[in-house]
Amino acid sequence: VFFQVADALEQPFPDGKFDLVWSMESGEHMPDKKK
Repeated sequence: VFFQVADALEQPFPDGKFDLVWSMESGEHMPDKKK
């Protein structure tokens, strides 16, 4: 397991990098929910 802290709206990963991303109680705080 690898943990990395990053800006949620400016991820340092290319599109398609992950098969699954898990987040809890963070989406409601994003200003651009479609992004």
